[in-house]
Amino acid sequence: MAFVTSAGTLNKRDESTRKMLAERADFIGAIRLPGGKNGAFKENAGTEVTTDIIFLQKNENKTPDLEKEAWIAIGETANGLPVNSYFAENPDMVLGTIVEGNKLYGSGTMVIAEDGFDWKSALHDAVGRLSAEISSEKTKEVYARSVDGIAVKIPSDLRNYSFFEQDDQIFFKRKENVCHRVYEKDSSQFERAKAFITLRDTTRELLEAQELDKPDSVIQELQAKLNTVYDNFYEKYGLLHSQSNKRYFSDDISYNLVAGLEKKFDKNKLEEKSDIFTKRTIQPPKAVEHVETALEALTLSVAETAGVDFDYMSKLTGMTKAELKKDLIGEIYKIPHTENTYQTASEYLSGDIRQKLMVAEEAASYDSDFNINVNTLKNAMPEPLKAGDIDVKIGATWLDPKYYEQFLYETLQTPRSNRSDLNHFAWQRARLITAEYSEHTGSWHINNKNQDNSVISRQQYGSRHMNAYEIMEHLLNLKEPKVYKTIEVPDGMGDTKEKRVVDIDATRVVQKKAEKLKESFKKWIFQDPERREAIVEKYNALFNSVRPREYDGSQLSFPMMNADIQLHDHQKNAIAHAMFGGNTLFAHSVGAGKTFEMIATAMESKRLGLCTKSMFAVPNHLTEQIGDDFQKLYPSANILVATKKDFQKENRQQLFAKIATGNFDAVIIGHSQLGMIPISKERQENMIQSQIDDIVSGIEELKRSEGSKFQIKAMERTKKSLEKNLDKLQKSHDDTITFEQLGVDKLFVDEAHECTTRS
Repeated sequence: MAFVTSAGTLNKRDESTRKMLAERADFIGAIRLPGGKNGAFKENAGTEVTTDIIFLQKNENKTPDLEKEAWIAIGETANGLPVNSYFAENPDMVLGTIVEGNKLYGSGTMVIAEDGFDWKSALHDAVGRLSAEISSEKTKEVYARSVDGIAVKIPSDLRNYSFFEQDDQIFFKRKENVCHRVYEKDSSQFERAKAFITLRDTTRELLEAQELDKPDSVIQELQAKLNTVYDNFYEKYGLLHSQSNKRYFSDDISYNLVAGLEKKFDKNKLEEKSDIFTKRTIQPPKAVEHVETALEALTLSVAETAGVDFDYMSKLTGMTKAELKKDLIGEIYKIPHTENTYQTASEYLSGDIRQKLMVAEEAASYDSDFNINVNTLKNAMPEPLKAGDIDVKIGATWLDPKYYEQFLYETLQTPRSNRSDLNHFAWQRARLITAEYSEHTGSWHINNKNQDNSVISRQQYGSRHMNAYEIMEHLLNLKEPKVYKTIEVPDGMGDTKEKRVVDIDATRVVQKKAEKLKESFKKWIFQDPERREAIVEKYNALFNSVRPREYDGSQLSFPMMNADIQLHDHQKNAIAHAMFGGNTLFAHSVGAGKTFEMIATAMESKRLGLCTKSMFAVPNHLTEQIGDDFQKLYPSANILVATKKDFQKENRQQLFAKIATGNFDAVIIGHSQLGMIPISKERQENMIQSQIDDIVSGIEELKRSEGSKFQIKAMERTKKSLEKNLDKLQKSHDDTITFEQLGVDKLFVDEAHECTTRS
């Protein structure tokens, strides 16, 4: 067996995991893949982590001698860097260069690859250096042993978390070679369970026949069989949706699929069977083998390969790559600084156009082929906004602090000795009234607020309780200025105590002054032509560079979807958006079909290799309903649906274990369950340490440049708080399954406005 894991598995100082593996399997070898900007998983997973492929051979009868298992220990490279002993002895199994890395956890080393390093070829060579003796003799049939001690032969094609019958007994398979007995033959529920298993397997058999596009005669024969099997079950045991049948069979992973055979029912009476009894609900896709034009080929390429695939388009058209490029001028664009990556016009001419234009202009300076990119991007640039279109409010963090200072100096007629825009001796700088913003704390601060006690500051724009500079600081931080006073109140013991309360009259005065400052700022900000031009230019650069992409899902084929359900155009476009546009909000009105959009997005994304396992977090009371909708749209989908039982504390970890160990198309859980899944301790530590490192660098930079004491103190407080959190995290011990271990790589949140989860 082989599995991919982070380098921490072999590099951790704690040897317990490696010892556990060594007790159950023989170590064949390992290959360390590079991380960093040229990392193995940088392109498809967006991570720069160093990873290992570990190869083991199961050996349940092993008598371990841990002292001889050298790979358990940590050794050193020739340069003295700590690394797993196996890699120290076999440096050719490291695809890259071992360098010092994050010392927060593990050995503190990572592997990087140089630009242009062909790690895929290196991986192929490294696999060839592995050696393991694998017997060519056919092994005996493998029998599992149930928790009751009974030898059981589990059907090889049976899904995990399913009932099955053997030797007049009903068992429940939890995972590979693990099961337990549920009913014996003399149990009152034995025949019911046997009938359910037959119904489930017949349903699966019919779906598989449709997927394989078997002849109508085969489909009709299986439909007749399914009708008979269902009718017998219904006559004896009632609706599959009944509380009793749900109680007995809801643990089966296929329960929602089988229950979907009942299209309509009222209380305990069936009103209508589902379409699968009489129609083909799955129409296998018929591959297009030829198209006439390059544009038709491009449309199919995006739908079937999720991108511009010249080899695929050449097969469809018989055209060469050069001919395709010529015919698709204006429809596709080469991406600068890539070997041969192209994007469609809808993708390339959307997003941050200004940033793309800068990159294209740089590329065009040495390659004239990119002039077409430059010209097209210029035409795609959003229309520049004018000053009248922009509303600049006090507190906007994108505005240079010098403008807030200028406003105060001109409006309040700040004394020359307190203005930072004039020349001063070094000893005079301590009295300057300046405004500054701390990105680390997200707050504004005005230095030396009380240096100016003029009539304008204390009366015209302020009061005796709060001067104009203090009011301005409140406005910058988006807070209403309030004045407090101390009063005496009874302490309940016959005496009095002091209490701080809002001085309503004084507060009303300073809030009127605040409104006066706001009005003055609004008039002032665009008065000066030079200032207006600079601010408008910066605003356009920051906030008016993005052109939304228009998505066309008309060519998506949706194979394996229920043939009787037809998606609307707006649903197809939304699905294309979610598949190719990254994070997406389905902001349709009620009844527009958002549930089917999510489901189809998940299944199409998996089909095209854009994800492997999707997770749906939905309101707790809707998990089973969404599961029904999923099986309705994709009858053959392999999904896991959380039930009411799974919401109970004692069952929560079992649910997460099912998710982690199952090869599901999708899993459906409740909002509250999502909040119970932590991210890994290593990731949390890494995130916090990264924040601390950034703050330390910021403090050092400010000290070198004799920066603001306010910012330094604010950053030191933030650093102290983060260090406290990190220390608490490092001392914690939790064996809970983490989000990373679930294998989920696409997340859908239904009714997102109701989900307060922060996981």
